[in-house]
Amino acid sequence: MTINHIDHLDTIRPRRIDKKTADHKQSKEEFSDETIERLAKEFTAKVLEHIFSLAEVLLFLLERKNSPINAIIGMED
Repeated sequence: MTINHIDHLDTIRPRRIDKKTADHKQSKEEFSDETIERLAKEFTAKVLEHIFSLAEVLLFLLERKNSPINAIIGMED
């Protein structure tokens, strides 16, 4: 998602996507299918304890896409 005129965005837009840069490095970590499934279940259980917009969850995961374990650890914050 991009915009040519960021100054034209209204200032009060709760839960909008406001990330300006992205890290496109590929993860060097390898995980088994069982590990990924376990991490996904842990993440889902923690997300369901709170109320988040889809944009908030997506941004959180994108910021931690190189390390699924950091996504689980980061949920505590």
